[in-house]
Amino acid sequence: MCITEYDEARTFAEQREEGRAEGREEGRAEGRAEERVLLIRNVMANLKTSADKAMDILGIPAAERSRYLTML
Repeated sequence: MCITEYDEARTFAEQREEGRAEGREEGRAEGRAEERVLLIRNVMANLKTSADKAMDILGIPAAERSRYLTML
């Protein structure tokens, strides 16, 4: 017969750490998106161009553009 020991405190600590890691990654992704929006706005203002042209200049993939357009 095999008896395993369950460490509830350790299990909860591991789950909390996983949640923090996910939260940090989400925060980083949100920060990158906000930075890109700022860059798009700066290019638009400095070059007096459209959002699409600014995203062309910055090399933002077409698949991501609708996301940034809604954030502008």
